[in-house]
Amino acid sequence: MTSWVEASYSCADEPPAFLEPELDRLYGTRLSCLPRFRLHGSWDGVRAYVARRAGVAEAVFLYRFEGGRAVVLNEGMTVSDAIANRFASYLFRNHDGVSLVAFHFVETGARQFAFPSVRAACGEDTVLALPASVAAYRAGLAPSIQRSLDHRLHRIERALPGFTFTVLEKQDVPVRQVRALIRLHRLNMAAKGMAARIDDEEEQRIIAYVALCGFVSIASSNGKVCAGAITYRLGSNFTTRILAHDPAHAGLRLGFSCAYLTICECIAAGNSRYFHFGWGQRDYKRQLGGRERALVHLSLFRSRLHVARNAGAALGPLLGGCVFHLRRSLLLASHHDGWLVARLADALIAVGRRLRTLRKRAPARRGLP
Repeated sequence: MTSWVEASYSCADEPPAFLEPELDRLYGTRLSCLPRFRLHGSWDGVRAYVARRAGVAEAVFLYRFEGGRAVVLNEGMTVSDAIANRFASYLFRNHDGVSLVAFHFVETGARQFAFPSVRAACGEDTVLALPASVAAYRAGLAPSIQRSLDHRLHRIERALPGFTFTVLEKQDVPVRQVRALIRLHRLNMAAKGMAARIDDEEEQRIIAYVALCGFVSIASSNGKVCAGAITYRLGSNFTTRILAHDPAHAGLRLGFSCAYLTICECIAAGNSRYFHFGWGQRDYKRQLGGRERALVHLSLFRSRLHVARNAGAALGPLLGGCVFHLRRSLLLASHHDGWLVARLADALIAVGRRLRTLRKRAPARRGLP
């Protein structure tokens, strides 16, 4: 039997150099990439757990102790029951003061956990496994979608003079183009009666992300940006941050066509594995081959006694899961029923975020020695 080697590294000053390529190789998602942690927060107290089998890393978790909790910071990845059990066992074995291990926004279909656990829905992502060629991808789409794409692309070329579609990467992407796509995104959301939730600070983060790992597609008409996608290339995977189009051309379904063309460019880039469409259910994601992933909050407790001692940490995610399901239903309804339902969905999103903040701030019953 191949032996496992587990280790924990301090990231207090700067994370070990091997972490970034390993995170991209293993997970390749925006919520698990090192730029996210560099741009969004402090490294104070952050540690990295690495589990290797036969010298190859099988898991890399960035985590921080918050009182008696070990909170995993990277999100959006798939976590098997075996890896979750191994990580929790490592922490419980080496830190007597840890009562629970918490993952957030992870995919785990497993329920064979070695410790008392709480699982609650908290999000969703839509993922496309990228084939080896554009021809293979196109052949895998429904014939009706293929015909619709051909029709819409021809219509776009006729309706928009000087239409071009280009892809730029990292520092080759002009900042003005990034700002133009963010502006279109805000206009899209406003047209739906919803808030874009990209303030000036987040806009600066997106610009910084693009410089580090951007894969940006831009559709223009006579030099004016009319649609595009801001995507991050992480290892062999691609994660969409923004897909936007000019609402003045809504009848052309520019966003749908732009998403298709962006996927084709990702495949053409070579050595490509997955394309992440991002949060939310939309028909176009399914039509373009996406598969929905359910993401959950997962807590593993040292014992049943520690579940009772940390009742808030056990019940909070379950309540949050109820809010998530209601919010999801309202968002789906808002696609058809308009402004009022969208406002209710926005309110529930705010409630969900507040619940998550309160869970993080709740005092733990025991601290680390």
